[in-house]
Amino acid sequence: PIGLMRLFGSTDYFVNQLEIFFNRSLSDPYNILPNPYYWAGNEPDIYSVYMFNWAGRPDLTQYWSRKVLEQRFTTEPSGLPGNDDYGTMSAWVVWTSIGLYPLAGNGTYMIGSPLYPNVTISMQPTLTGSKSSKVTTKLQIIAHDASPSTPYVQNAIFNGVSLIKPFITYDQLSAGGVLEMW
Repeated sequence: PIGLMRLFGSTDYFVNQLEIFFNRSLSDPYNILPNPYYWAGNEPDIYSVYMFNWAGRPDLTQYWSRKVLEQRFTTEPSGLPGNDDYGTMSAWVVWTSIGLYPLAGNGTYMIGSPLYPNVTISMQPTLTGSKSSKVTTKLQIIAHDASPSTPYVQNAIFNGVSLIKPFITYDQLSAGGVLEMW
């Protein structure tokens, strides 16, 4: 993500162009066909909303993730854009709804805008890597005041420690604990 931002010459210009990318997609009345801007059904586009985090604008990640969930994923016949290849689109909805999103192949998770006030994830024991665990761990995500009218996360604390940036690692999450967001 950092290399892509550098191609734009400045972080401000990158953010401006990314906002144009999302704003212009809203003028497309169809949710089932690709458009030249952001299209939720295009798998290369689904990470775009989280690029704002890398540019130091988590508020825009939170704004656009909620906007995409509200406008592009509905209970209407066209409410699932594109082809849900092996659950990719559905997984995006689940991750985004709990306020996290994984950066594939990296072990980094983005902080987004949780929809639910309380989510508990039970993680099965792992038997890979240099460490193996036989204990099921739990990750609890508490989003204080989560509601449609409060999309912005002002503060995030994991196991009592403030997160300075809108990122958390797989190792932190898989160890279990409590992630609180306000």
